[in-house]
Amino acid sequence: AAAAPTQGLSLSETAVRVLDESVYMIVGDRAAKPRPGQSMLLGDLVAAMLDPGHGQAQGEAPTGVGKSATYLAAAAAAVAVRGERSVVSTESLALQAQIVDKDAPIVMAACEEVTGYRPQVAVLKGWANYVCSTAVVDSANDFLNLLGRKGDGQPKALLTKFEKAVVAK
Repeated sequence: AAAAPTQGLSLSETAVRVLDESVYMIVGDRAAKPRPGQSMLLGDLVAAMLDPGHGQAQGEAPTGVGKSATYLAAAAAAVAVRGERSVVSTESLALQAQIVDKDAPIVMAACEEVTGYRPQVAVLKGWANYVCSTAVVDSANDFLNLLGRKGDGQPKALLTKFEKAVVAK
């Protein structure tokens, strides 16, 4: 059954409803409720979002307690109620993949169920996650030199030499 629309609901109430719906979608039981730590984190996140001088929050808890669903619920509610964008910064690419592939689709579906609006999710990776061709050529040249083969500054010629050197050894 569709949840009541959020028209006129506060950011806080919308975030609570989105988290509740997310927990239901994850667990499959309407009686399931967010864990106390999730509710506390959600309250802290919403308070930070409502504080014009702060706007940031940090939460820490063991793996598997539902932090991702909690901060995504707050972010989705901010989009649905206030039209605001949120940024979620992750510690690792593995966590980023978990959020994008598993958690975000569920929470965004929950937000749509609660508000009638499904927020968009985008992934932005830092420069450290892209290959620098100059660094690759330099590293390959260093490796070829370790093998006793002369490196080459040209990527195509270097690739051919690299393949021969690795296969030959």
